[in-house]
Amino acid sequence: LVAARPGMLIADLVPLMSDTHIHALPVLDDHDKLAGIVTQSDLISGLFQGRLTEETPDQKREDA
Repeated sequence: LVAARPGMLIADLVPLMSDTHIHALPVLDDHDKLAGIVTQSDLISGLFQGRLTEETPDQKREDA
């Protein structure tokens, strides 16, 4: 299973998706539970907005 983890750089997901010819990656937490999904559209949006050096969202953070 090819998957992303919270905290991975968005730029690191580009070759991961390109090399495996997949269009979406699950984002798994430390317990291998689904925390989200990153799609090619998300990467294109990040490229357009200049955010490729940002990290994938950490779903466990509680900012409230």
